[in-house]
Amino acid sequence: MINRGGHGVVDMIDVGSVGGLPAEWRDHAHLVRNLLNFEPLDKPRKRGSVITIPAALWSRAETRYFYRARGGSEGDSLLLPNTDYVRENFETLRGRGPTEYAETWFERSGVRSTVQLRTTTLDEVLASMPLRYHFLKLDAQGADFEILKGAEEFITGSCQAVQAETFTIPLYKDVALLDDFDEYLGRRGFERVWTAPAHGTFDSQHDVLYTRPGVSLVRETINRVYDV
Repeated sequence: MINRGGHGVVDMIDVGSVGGLPAEWRDHAHLVRNLLNFEPLDKPRKRGSVITIPAALWSRAETRYFYRARGGSEGDSLLLPNTDYVRENFETLRGRGPTEYAETWFERSGVRSTVQLRTTTLDEVLASMPLRYHFLKLDAQGADFEILKGAEEFITGSCQAVQAETFTIPLYKDVALLDDFDEYLGRRGFERVWTAPAHGTFDSQHDVLYTRPGVSLVRETINRVYDV
């Protein structure tokens, strides 16, 4: 449960909040002071220090298709699955990661339905909010990099750390890869300090943490959560 007694430290933004807090934070939820959740098809809610906004974040405001996966909501994305790439490289890819994920990828990643959504940017949403958040967690099924590009003011302002789900192979069409994150955030003063083991189908993904160098209670708290 998020700390509601006013003694938390980190004000967190969770984009792709359908699964709850990141695993690293579940035993440290008392350290979260305020939480801003984003999930495109969720319902707007406010419970104490936890706000949920049903917005589709992207690099700019536009109308896009949101693709709902046959395998469930955790595969829903603003990007299409890259079936051509997987089909062409399947014999190599099937040896990476859990076998059962590989054998069912085409079935699970197939598009069940599409929804047209009007996207917005994180900077646009935050401009109307009084609180200055510290920490951004992204898990948007391949859209993480585009969301970062729409958060320039936040990233170069109050943000002190970013956790993103990054890909090492193009499992979605036009998806940015891990090196793109390293370059983009590196040019904005962040360094990658933690990389989780590969996970997902074909071991295609790594959760990574970037922090802005310096000393503060927020950064010390985040470093403790990730044991870095």
